[in-house]
Amino acid sequence: MEPVTCSDKTFSVRVKNSVSGVTYTATQTTGYHSSLPGTGGDIIFSGLTFGDGFSVSATNGDGCTSGATTCGNSSSSQQSSSIHTEPSKGSIKALAAPNPFNDRIRFTLQSSVSGKGSVALYNLMGQKVATVFQGYVQKGQVQTIEYSVPGSQRTNLIYVFSVGDQRTSGKLIGLK
Repeated sequence: MEPVTCSDKTFSVRVKNSVSGVTYTATQTTGYHSSLPGTGGDIIFSGLTFGDGFSVSATNGDGCTSGATTCGNSSSSQQSSSIHTEPSKGSIKALAAPNPFNDRIRFTLQSSVSGKGSVALYNLMGQKVATVFQGYVQKGQVQTIEYSVPGSQRTNLIYVFSVGDQRTSGKLIGLK
């Protein structure tokens, strides 16, 4: 997942190459709920609230709903879309690997600005579960942070990398 379009309080999620005949739905724990039809091109969900987690699901004409996995039987023709998020300003980047993860995550961070930075982990309910990094981020330098994931946190998570007023985030898939 690439960086999320953020303001201080909201962000947008772009579904790239949506599939015609599929309805895409974005939801948040705070009650945000929006559905858009697939067009064959990109569709954008905007106005999601930062820190409240989010999910995007796809429902085909047969009523089969899917999140991060494909849906249907093996004899049917399958098409897939990918969910990407895009930055609105500046450029800070965070990559988390491996994803899906088990007991360790390696964060690779880079920013176009210097300043105080942090990497925080949130559960899908938007609750902060850990601060992975807090410190100074040097403009242009790549930083690598290793994190040993406690057993209680080996579930799907959202990571948020912040430097000054810029933020980027992504989803981590926990192996069970």
